[in-house]
Amino acid sequence: LLAHARQRLPQRITLHHGDANALPFAAGSFDAAAMALVIVFLADALQAVREMQRVVRSGGMVATYIWDLPQGFPYYTAFAILREIGVLPDRAAPDESTALPQLQALWQNAGLQAVTTAAFAVHQRYPDFAAYWQALQDSASIGARLAALSDAARHDVRNALRSRLPTAADGSITISARAHAVRGINR
Repeated sequence: LLAHARQRLPQRITLHHGDANALPFAAGSFDAAAMALVIVFLADALQAVREMQRVVRSGGMVATYIWDLPQGFPYYTAFAILREIGVLPDRAAPDESTALPQLQALWQNAGLQAVTTAAFAVHQRYPDFAAYWQALQDSASIGARLAALSDAARHDVRNALRSRLPTAADGSITISARAHAVRGINR
């Protein structure tokens, strides 16, 4: 990811690899800190928020956004099919950690002030099923799982997806997703 970002960002932007629970920066180093689509992968989300808070100056902003899991995830249908064929464990309960009240409570528990939340929709249009399928294969969240399937299983997943996705008359597919965001001001 860092190599990909370095190829696309201006050289004046410095990128670092590190641990979200132990950021390699001095206290008060930044005006803002944001965590994109990461919080559900952290063993100690509160510690990560506190670390962002530590490196942000007083009066600075600390924020995150995450998919509203599981149904708000852009590849929800593909993951549902993988669960149906037994590739992924059944996930009957939603991931409550991505709900707005939980995100707000997390930010407040970290001691951030003026905490606000927002929900927003994202719509991605693919010109055809082939473009959508390629996006899935290139995705960090599902690509490796698809690659690990047998050719027959991958074929079945592909056919199931093709039959379930909303396809327009021109063959395009628009995927709608939902994300939740929270921000707060550092004391």
